[in-house]
Amino acid sequence: MNMDREIGMTKHEILTVTEEGFFARLKGFTSDANPYKEGTHLASLWADGWDDADYKVTQDEE
Repeated sequence: MNMDREIGMTKHEILTVTEEGFFARLKGFTSDANPYKEGTHLASLWADGWDDADYKVTQDEE
């Protein structure tokens, strides 16, 4: 079973997060719009003021 989760930031910005809390891949970003690189830990985003309650978490069906 694929245990990745997808967090939808907008309909154009989707990122996939592993169970360990790291981004597995980034989709729908340009380098200018995305200051976070692959492998960024979620704690880094939360430290920057992101609130995980603002984002929908779903099971990845791939």
